[in-house]
Amino acid sequence: MNLNLTKILFVNSIMIGVMMAISSNNWISLWTSMEIGVLSVVPLMTQEKISSDSPIKYFIVQSVSSSIMIMGMMTLLSMINFKILMTQAMLIKIGASPFHTWILSMIENVEYYVLFILFTLIKIPGLLTLSILNEQLKFWSILSMAIGSIMVINQSSIKKMLSYSSIYNLGVMMSSMNENQIWVLYMLMYSFMLMLILMMIKKLKINYLNQMIINELETMTKISIWISLLSMAGLPPMMGFTIKMVVLEKMIMKTEFLLTSIMLMSSMVMMFMYMRISFLAMTLYSTSIKWKMFKKSNTDIKIMIINLTSTPIMLTLKSLS
Repeated sequence: MNLNLTKILFVNSIMIGVMMAISSNNWISLWTSMEIGVLSVVPLMTQEKISSDSPIKYFIVQSVSSSIMIMGMMTLLSMINFKILMTQAMLIKIGASPFHTWILSMIENVEYYVLFILFTLIKIPGLLTLSILNEQLKFWSILSMAIGSIMVINQSSIKKMLSYSSIYNLGVMMSSMNENQIWVLYMLMYSFMLMLILMMIKKLKINYLNQMIINELETMTKISIWISLLSMAGLPPMMGFTIKMVVLEKMIMKTEFLLTSIMLMSSMVMMFMYMRISFLAMTLYSTSIKWKMFKKSNTDIKIMIINLTSTPIMLTLKSLS
């Protein structure tokens, strides 16, 4: 990301919109903060060298969801249940399943920093609105976890894999939407994991998983990337498992056994896919020079240490408190 004044301006506008949403005390202010975020993301998309229709698709989808939200606000004082309309509008806005197809159709033509903004910052106002509405989101949560974990199996594009992973993690967050502390912690740790993965992918210029097999990358670099992906899927004892463990604990305490089972099975599917690819990349099709296989990189080692030590540290702090 080149730090020019235009990008700094619009990224700051997105941050202002998120802060407005967090501090809003009425629906109009919340809607305004979402529109500030939308109108700031569209110019960031249009600055790419590749001409595409991604900004138009994003703007149309967000306009439709905002229109449904305004309709819900208009029916606030009538006999119609406005929460249904508001919930549907937020599910479209954040790209939860089955309203996720617009993300996949536009994601290939955006830069990685825009991808990070779309998967993290822009979704915070929508998730905040869903927690305020306090509606039952079990069906949407199960659907997002199932589709996100199943559809990621046939993907070779890194961006689409991260998109389906985002849909899956949205399902996990929606399952704990009644507990504000849990989903906020989940979003913070998911954002950190996504940032680590995107930094490595952008640095290595990898767009497809096949490049991991045929490129002459260091073995430690490959291991670090796969550990980050497995952490995103929730494999213990990595960072991604820590937040899923907190969600599972709350689900079991509330006797939500169906959600717990779906979450565990979908996590197993995602871990199977990532581990299968990692075995291919590091064993069968490895063409690297053997005496350079374990050449160390400080960045790779730091990322591996962060992923592998997070869960033991969190468990130790929890036992001490």
